[in-house]
Amino acid sequence: MLKDSLQKAAKEGGKRRGGFTLIELLISLAMIAILTGTTLKIVRVSDTNRILALNVNEVVSAMRFAQSSSLAAVFDEENSDRHICGLGFIATTSTEYLLFYTYATTNQYKNNPHICNNNSYLTYNSVPGNQRVILNQFKLKGSGVVFDAGSFGLNNELVFKVPYGEVYLNGSNSFGFKNFVIKKGTATKTITVNQSGQISF
Repeated sequence: MLKDSLQKAAKEGGKRRGGFTLIELLISLAMIAILTGTTLKIVRVSDTNRILALNVNEVVSAMRFAQSSSLAAVFDEENSDRHICGLGFIATTSTEYLLFYTYATTNQYKNNPHICNNNSYLTYNSVPGNQRVILNQFKLKGSGVVFDAGSFGLNNELVFKVPYGEVYLNGSNSFGFKNFVIKKGTATKTITVNQSGQISF
């Protein structure tokens, strides 16, 4: 009896078709393609956000270094003939930025102790006698990561005046706020510096 049941089951099993239909295969492939595309897009967006966040953190660290140093620095220890007027940040190209300080010579300072109140000493491009020193140069990380057109070059000179850290933009301390935008493709991150010295992002 058991032998008859097994033979009957084997005969019925032989009548069934094996594998998938063409429609089932096409539907499965379409679902795999959709899931793969979605996953790749999420990974790309996540990677873009990560690289932008990394660059923003590094730029903000550079700005805060200039700001905190302006509260302590008055003389360049390696060049005692320099009285530091301000420490600053500027993006010189779409992918490069630097930290610098401007200075008056000791004789200039002796002759005019208020020389650093001259706003031209609180700029990068207009400082008299080219009296500035580059402390460090940096490059944005990642392919296609750049400063927005309004965030680099002239009119983007951020300087913290020694010894109280007042903020100057292009030689003026009445500017409200300034945005520095870093972008990759259509994704952007913004760093905002206001005239009271708050740096946010």
